[in-house]
Amino acid sequence: MRRQTIAGLVALIVLGGLLLAPAIRASAASSTVLLATVKVSDTVANQYIELSNDTANPISMTSWQICNSKGCDSFSRELRPSLTVRIGAGELTNWTKSGGVKHDADLVCVVDDKGAVVDCINWGAVSTSWPNYAKFNTAGPIINPGLSVPAGSAGKDLLIFRTRTTQVVDDDQIDQWVIRVQPVSAPNGTPVPATTPSSGNPAPAPGGAIPQTGAEFPVIVVLVLVAVLFGVRYLRSSRLARTGRLKTKD
Repeated sequence: MRRQTIAGLVALIVLGGLLLAPAIRASAASSTVLLATVKVSDTVANQYIELSNDTANPISMTSWQICNSKGCDSFSRELRPSLTVRIGAGELTNWTKSGGVKHDADLVCVVDDKGAVVDCINWGAVSTSWPNYAKFNTAGPIINPGLSVPAGSAGKDLLIFRTRTTQVVDDDQIDQWVIRVQPVSAPNGTPVPATTPSSGNPAPAPGGAIPQTGAEFPVIVVLVLVAVLFGVRYLRSSRLARTGRLKTKD
């Protein structure tokens, strides 16, 4: 009987570990906000960034900042689990006044309310004359050179996006990022064909929600509780059976 009890406990522990493993990986991989997308356009009003929440909990981004190479703007948002939020240039006063991010080289960083750098990406050749160079050179960090801008893309819109935002270990390197050339609307509203993409991976639809992990966490908790309940019932039944045998012998 003792062996059966030990076997039951071992099975319970193993089952609980298997059920909790996905939740542990999701938490360890990304526990904060990720910069998911940057839209670069000669028309500043068309520029935007998208932030992603890869956790199982809402994140309050009150008095956070979005910065480019020239300045920073404060913003406040509530970012729900497994979703993205878009912030357009029209909401960022300093961003708009400075002409937004530049096609050939620039940076975008997200800073929390305590001044800590949450995430950064930069592209093109870095310039030490950028007003925000010193601010993010170490804390960012700024990668020199940054993402390579596709040849022949001058005058075209760019979509800079993280290839994955689920269970990502943010290594502050450019290996998780891709730049795609996007169609630009001509003055008459006719789309101009984009140049050949720089990679074979499909780009996400601008503004679309990016699939995230974390929403499955409540299901995992329920499954673990069910496993614990069955384990307790098993142990209780084993104890009662053992007690009954002892009484019979007496």
